[in-house]
Amino acid sequence: MISKERLAAWTPEKQRECQRRYRENNPDRVRESNLRYKRLHREEAREKYAAYRASHRTAILEKRRRDYYEHPEKTAISDRKWREKNPEKCAARVARWQKANHEKRRVHAFVCRQVRLGRIIRPKTCSQCGLGGRIEGHHEDYSKPLEIIWLCQKCHSALRRKFRAALGLKAKMEGRGK
Repeated sequence: MISKERLAAWTPEKQRECQRRYRENNPDRVRESNLRYKRLHREEAREKYAAYRASHRTAILEKRRRDYYEHPEKTAISDRKWREKNPEKCAARVARWQKANHEKRRVHAFVCRQVRLGRIIRPKTCSQCGLGGRIEGHHEDYSKPLEIIWLCQKCHSALRRKFRAALGLKAKMEGRGK
């Protein structure tokens, strides 16, 4: 039996301290308990998360948009993981883009063919930063397919982000997961 004095001395701070010490001294038991709880309540957690996503859709999209501009490296990593997990959605997205951007696709194919035939020489370095690596062609105007700016991936992504921001276009991140 616990005395009234001991019970009165049992404050929330003291309880948190005991819980902290238990977690430190028994990390395996705590981990196993957490995993057991997650297994038992998996569906409930999925439903709650789906409801949260539905009710906070605009805030989530706005955060993705901010992250796209503020943390392009992290965004690239998460995009790569998403593409690996969702190849069928990725293929459908590519098909939609190709159908909606016939002129861009035609110009890309034309430039690739000209580079392959040796009529256009792809430089070894970026025209902006001077670094080597994978060099990509950028078109300011697709009606002039031979006016190409050759950029590394990093400069090309930065230029596209700047261009999209200047036009007030939404980030590509919005379409993910549809």
